[in-house]
Amino acid sequence: MMLSPFRDFSLINKRIDSILIFFICFGLLCSGLGIDKVFLFGFILFSLFFKYNQIQFDIRKAIFISLVISYIFMISVFNGSFKPIVFYPFFGLIFIEAFQSTRDNIRVFKKMLFIYILISLFFGIASYFFGGNIFVTTLAEKGLPFIKPILGLTTTVQTFGTLCVLWLLINFESEDKKISYKFFLVAFALLMTFNRISYILFFVVLSLYSRFFLLSFFLSFIIIYILFFELINSFIFNASTLTSRSELLQGFYISFWNDNSFLGYLFGKADNFYSPDVMRLVKWDHRADIENIYAMLLHTYGFLGLFFYLALCSSFVLNLAISGYVKFSLITLFYLFFTQFFTQEFVTNNFYLYIAVILSLITYKNESSNN
Repeated sequence: MMLSPFRDFSLINKRIDSILIFFICFGLLCSGLGIDKVFLFGFILFSLFFKYNQIQFDIRKAIFISLVISYIFMISVFNGSFKPIVFYPFFGLIFIEAFQSTRDNIRVFKKMLFIYILISLFFGIASYFFGGNIFVTTLAEKGLPFIKPILGLTTTVQTFGTLCVLWLLINFESEDKKISYKFFLVAFALLMTFNRISYILFFVVLSLYSRFFLLSFFLSFIIIYILFFELINSFIFNASTLTSRSELLQGFYISFWNDNSFLGYLFGKADNFYSPDVMRLVKWDHRADIENIYAMLLHTYGFLGLFFYLALCSSFVLNLAISGYVKFSLITLFYLFFTQFFTQEFVTNNFYLYIAVILSLITYKNESSNN
């Protein structure tokens, strides 16, 4: 008897979900074309129209999202500029709701994330034998050209490090067997980013979930530090990154503080990039976007936008703590307020993935405890 190819539409849904989630997380290789954001939008549409309308908004969520889009329209009209990236947080919020609408998404994400990290780790190791590739960068600007941090297909090593931390967080919360070969592979991939902020976030997670491995990694680091004292010192205490980040804000001072009105301070410039006129006045003229999230929010959305971000994130962290999710609260506090100071993932899918994963894990834990 011939079976219909559409006998199990749920299987097709899972296959499409896997493809969409893969490129949502890792499509930054062609970020100039916004491939990652195209797939995020595709995931939203697929969830709305082809998954039995699983996205459901209550009145509070609808009002909140309406306020967000209204404010974005207001500042865009005020500045006479309608940049797509300025509207990105609106779609990010819809994505968060779509992602946590079904428990399967967290499982698919974990699986696809591990595959991606494994591919990135393979090419990262291969770069030391066959030369550089698109999965790595170098520390040449810090005087260490022979070190090739894993970048993956993301824009920075820190964003790749965040993805590794997300996998570890899901692993600790959702698996019976917390420590396996996958754990060590992901942890190794994270260490191969050579990113200090990712290391600190990693240690925050370990301090909350596995103090044994925190101590193990710490003792291993002490041994490696003794063996490679001068090399590690030149990396850890290298101030060039901090200096360059300070100099990158030169454009922010010129564009926002020195060229604005009262309403401009209030509503921002509706753009997270400096103008060509500003770029001609700064030292780092190869980087027109703003990395620091606080500077980016001020420049793009003004003081009202920054206040909204701080109030919303503080409320989210506080609610996690009050609801008994202290670990999530502490990790989220560090991620939202500290790591974003060094690279603003607010304009990448990572930021919204992080929040979606936290909310999905809460749902996962609640459903597991009720079964």
